[in-house]
Amino acid sequence: MATEWIDIVDTTIKIGLGAIITALASFSTTKFQNSKAVEKESKQIKREMLLVAVEKSDEYIQFLSEYFSRLAGLVDSLPKANSEPDFWQEAEDWVKEIEEKVLNARENVYIAQSRLQLLGFTEVTTILYSIRQLEVSIRQFYPNIKEQKKLPTSEFLDNWANQFSNRKNAFQQQVSNEFHTHCV
Repeated sequence: MATEWIDIVDTTIKIGLGAIITALASFSTTKFQNSKAVEKESKQIKREMLLVAVEKSDEYIQFLSEYFSRLAGLVDSLPKANSEPDFWQEAEDWVKEIEEKVLNARENVYIAQSRLQLLGFTEVTTILYSIRQLEVSIRQFYPNIKEQKKLPTSEFLDNWANQFSNRKNAFQQQVSNEFHTHCV
């Protein structure tokens, strides 16, 4: 009789331990899967935010590049300034068109910078800010085109183009690094 009770208690303990082990294994597996799902969702959100920020930044960078091209074209056309009476008015109108695009795109680049900061991508944000500083230096000529008949020098444009190219490349490289580190 005593051995039967021992066998019953032993079987009950074995069943209980088996149930506990199964429950712990199931809990651990579920917890692991949930953490992987959360990590995957987090990467997806970061990826989407980064792609939107890059899209907005690329538009801004493209308009700055076009701004430079228009000023460089005007500098190349400067010998025609004396022979064409409407040169300075047309020059102002031509630059005004891209000036407005840059100003509108700047709103988007502010949004991009905010998203990049939110993601913790400070290096990318810093590089984008340095590109915005180049905007200030090139846009200073717009008010002077018609009134003072003044354009940037070729040396200024060459220097600006080199800085712009270097910063744009650094921006793209750093975005790529952040993407592959945090979003893939």
